[in-house]
Order: sequence, then C-alpha cells, then structure tokens
Amino acid sequence: MNQEQLELTNDTTINFPDGRHLIYSKNFAKYSKILTILINRDSKENKVTIESISFEYLEKFINFFTIMEESPLPNFESGNLDFQFRSLNPRYIELLDSLISKTSSSTIGGGGGESNGDGNYNIDFFSEMINVAEYVDCMILLKLFCAYFCVKFLNGKSADQVRNDFGIVNDFSPEEQAAINAEEAWLNS
Repeated sequence: MNQEQLELTNDTTINFPDGRHLIYSKNFAKYSKILTILINRDSKENKVTIESISFEYLEKFINFFTIMEESPLPNFESGNLDFQFRSLNPRYIELLDSLISKTSSSTIGGGGGESNGDGNYNIDFFSEMINVAEYVDCMILLKLFCAYFCVKFLNGKSADQVRNDFGIVNDFSPEEQAAINAEEAWLNS
C-alpha cells in the first residue's frame, strides 16, 4: 500500500443505499486507513457508496473526526483513566455518552441493559461502534472507546460486581477462585 492511497485530495460524498449521504473530509484520511482506501478505490467524481458500514455508525465517526481536528485526542495510557477523561474536551464525553442509552429494562450480557450502579444502560450501539472502529482500522477511536468503557462501566468495581452487571457466570472452582484472590490481594490493599 503506497502513501498515495492513504491520502484524499478532495472531500468526498459518501452515499448510502437508503438515499442518505455524508461528507467525508479529506482531512479525515489520517484517522482510518480502511475508509480512506475504500473511498479512493470506489470514488467516482468525489462520490462513493459504502454498504458495509451503516449511516449511523459512520455519522458518529465523522462527528468524532470533526472534534479531533479541533482538539486532538491524547494517547490513552492504562494508568489513571479517570484523570485522562477529566482532561478531555467535554464534546468528546458528550459524544461518547450519546453512544449509550439509559433503559428501564434490565437485560443481561450481550443484549444491553448493563448497569454501572446508577441505572441500566443499553450499550449495543456502543459495542457495535467498537467493532466498526476495529473494522475500519481506526485505532485512536478504538482506544478511546475501550478506555471510556473501562471508566464508565468497570472502574471501582469488584470482579463479582462486573460479573453481576454483565451476566457473566463465574465458572472457576472454589480452589481456582481462591488462587486468583491470593494473586490479586495486592489490588485490594
């Protein structure tokens, strides 16, 4: 793959089978190699139809890319994600929060409805955004989404709380669980 394939010379209109369209700025090429290659490969007169990614997902990506042009994302490190998120442009948090929705139902596991202690959330759309970020090779958003998930749904919780929130069955034997607890004792001290 040569460098020319990873650059766009013009903004491109992305058409969707249902008639909707989005404008993909040439400046966004640096965020997703796959999207840029798809656009370069299939573009005719700065227009392209993409059927493999839905309008809703690509619209959110473009919203993120727009903010990234104004306020670049930090390179998230595994330590102290809370602090890193407090220093983010609030527009990122607002957009991240829009990817999940509160629900009164309490479905478990992959069906959404996961709880973080202050209500139930449907995270199906958010989960798909993570999949799409990986599919289009947008590592900076993939890291952001994973860090957000940790901060929003995992921080400050015990393994038992996480299992309960996500409907994960503990299949460790009592002996295996005791060994894990002994190995992780330093985490709780």
